[in-house]
Amino acid sequence: MTATEIRNCIQQAAQACQQKDATTFASLFASNAELIISNQRIVGKEQIASITANYLANCENIQIEIQDIIVEENRAVVEWIWRDRK
Repeated sequence: MTATEIRNCIQQAAQACQQKDATTFASLFASNAELIISNQRIVGKEQIASITANYLANCENIQIEIQDIIVEENRAVVEWIWRDRK
């Protein structure tokens, strides 16, 4: 993937979270992907989908504002502001 494709994928991931769509969110990752959130390491599409579905089920109105995206080769680091307004 190019850096532009990775950035587009991250935008799609944010949109999937806002729509509470864990399946679409997980589909954007490689089968051996690693996702680190709040020092929790999540490995593989299945685990990403499961943990994301459980988390999103407890959210009401997700709003995401992407602050920064750093792409180096096949890795990306994303800084975003996540709000869940009830």
